[in-house]
Amino acid sequence: MKAVVLKKAERLRERLSLIAPLATVTPEVFMAERPRRDLCAFYLILAVEECRDLAEHLIAENAWGAPESAGEEFELLAQKGVIDTALARRMRQAVGLRNLLVHEYAEVDWGRVHSAANDLSRLSEFLAAVLRFSGLQP
Repeated sequence: MKAVVLKKAERLRERLSLIAPLATVTPEVFMAERPRRDLCAFYLILAVEECRDLAEHLIAENAWGAPESAGEEFELLAQKGVIDTALARRMRQAVGLRNLLVHEYAEVDWGRVHSAANDLSRLSEFLAAVLRFSGLQP
């Protein structure tokens, strides 16, 4: 279990490190530079997917059932004490943004993407909580 968590944690950290420099521009520049914003969106999608993979791994490893949606995965982790309910809610929002980017249900709000890329705290907090729960971080 720990080897899987460590590998996924390493990939998530890498994704986060790739997002940060892409978002350091003003919202106007971000929205005007399509290659920058598309690459940033791609890395955000990958980062959220990595968080989902970590959630699914913990749920399966501990035989906590089979949530029906990504949002339920994070709610279950909150119920089991891995993360708090506020972080579960914030992770559901991250999944919502990921879904919007992947499926384009509506026109993408690039300002929202820019804001998410400039505040990666929910993803970092999720990773820290998973590592603590797994005994890999104090």
